[in-house]
Amino acid sequence: MKSFIILTLGAALAVILITAGCENDYPASVWDPNFNSKPTPVIDRVEPAFSFSGIGQVTITGSNFSSVVEENTVYFNGKKGKTLSATTTEIVVQAPVLVADSATIKVHVMGAFLFGEYKPYQLKEAALIYKAIDNQIEAFAVAVDPDENIYVIANNQILQIADPDSPAVVYGTTTFSICDNMRWAPDGALLLLRGNRFVYRVEPGGGAASIWVRFENVNDRVSTGDFDQNGNLYVGGRSQKIFAIAANGDTTTVFRFPDYRYMAIRVYDGYVYTSATYDGDGTPDISEGIWRHQILDASGTLGTQELVYDWGSYAGELGPSILSLEFDENGLMYLGLDIDHAIMNLAISGGTPTPLYPEILLPPTTNMVWGNATFIYINRHELDPEKVDQRRIIRLEMPFKGAPGYGRP
Repeated sequence: MKSFIILTLGAALAVILITAGCENDYPASVWDPNFNSKPTPVIDRVEPAFSFSGIGQVTITGSNFSSVVEENTVYFNGKKGKTLSATTTEIVVQAPVLVADSATIKVHVMGAFLFGEYKPYQLKEAALIYKAIDNQIEAFAVAVDPDENIYVIANNQILQIADPDSPAVVYGTTTFSICDNMRWAPDGALLLLRGNRFVYRVEPGGGAASIWVRFENVNDRVSTGDFDQNGNLYVGGRSQKIFAIAANGDTTTVFRFPDYRYMAIRVYDGYVYTSATYDGDGTPDISEGIWRHQILDASGTLGTQELVYDWGSYAGELGPSILSLEFDENGLMYLGLDIDHAIMNLAISGGTPTPLYPEILLPPTTNMVWGNATFIYINRHELDPEKVDQRRIIRLEMPFKGAPGYGRP
């Protein structure tokens, strides 16, 4: 027992001697007693009132932000957005891929201990696909009524669909499946244009389509049109003319445009806007463009043709062509294209076209019509047989309304 005690005391003494001869090798402290935290960021306002998942740009106004973009990080329910620009009082961020009714926004500034916080904020899904029309159904045209029901033509039927999740119901019948354009008349009738010399009419409430207007010249083929505030329907197509059709069906040629084919017609703010492409054998000064005519009176008389934009010079020989044309309530043009981008925005005053939501939209935008609220309805009727799986009918939500549509009852 005595020897055990002696050995134990000796071992303890050895440990003490060893540790006493060693220096402390702990890492240096990260605490900097001279460090001053930056002030906590403060969020006063977030605009717009809501935005869209993955594509929306959100402007955050407040204080104590950094003017260096990389020093600001914005989170939506913990998911990081893409900071696009920053000053000490404003951050612009692209929303992450997130759908939420009441997201919490947090702003972190490098060097600040605490986050700025704002809630609740809504992020919506911008583009919804109509389930009733899959890519195996070849649907043509698109129209929308005052109740935001949409209408398309497929398999000799006019189909009505209430919303993206609803089934299709038969609203009317046709003797044809191919149709280029549909417009509501002020009296509640649905008018159909299919690139021939007839304008077809479905009476209010639905039913079979019948011929309403017949052009005597077989070359007067019309495929696009729009109503003005006086109830005149302006139509055009391969006819190389614009016709004004009165409520009683009387037709007047109001403009001739030799060798040009009208692709889209839209009335906005007292003018008839048209997109047209050269269809002749020569070499034109403008191969494709956007023009407008002022509406001079209630009978549909048009003023001199004015060039709005030389699209051919912008797009080039192999570039995209315009298939459809719309306006928002602020007068910005929306151009539906066949390739490259689905939709591009262009100011009436000109400038450079910019793509709309290229992250989620694919061309072509064969037909496009704005509803009564904040939805754009798109028929992406893909003609390429190798891309039929991309056919879609889409409801695109915007943060503002479209320009007035005079044809809707």
